[in-house]
Amino acid sequence: MNETFPPRGRLTPLSLPENREFFLRCYAETWRIAHGDLRGFREEYIYDMYLRRWEREPESLLGLWLGEELTALLALDSSRGEKLLWISFLHVAEPHRREGLGTALLEAAAREARRLGRQELQLCTARHNPALRFFERQGFRIVGRERGAVEPLLRLGKSLRPE
Repeated sequence: MNETFPPRGRLTPLSLPENREFFLRCYAETWRIAHGDLRGFREEYIYDMYLRRWEREPESLLGLWLGEELTALLALDSSRGEKLLWISFLHVAEPHRREGLGTALLEAAAREARRLGRQELQLCTARHNPALRFFERQGFRIVGRERGAVEPLLRLGKSLRPE
């Protein structure tokens, strides 16, 4: 998936090994925001899990570039069921939040889901994560709960209408 994000960005598959440090920094920041601290954050476990998926599906990890700056990440997982596309990670770097990039990433995920014939997007988040309100504004609703490393997580889903 290569997409242009007007007026100045592009979304491209990202090499996880080449961007390991950025990925882990973003993941740790997202974890801290969602859980309040890094308790339960296991860097090597998380990296290895994403690396195994990336080795099977190199286009499962996407980077959003604004000019030459990598500013956001989107990780997708198509193995969680035939009807849904799982968003396993979405992160926008702090200086670029509230610029519409998170919305654009969710729209890209929806386009990919439709391309794959999927009818729903799903993801998990901590109930204390400030991004929960963002996801709800984007049309996601609580569809269940999942076990998390620190606490139970909310499972959110959004039905997709055919374009």
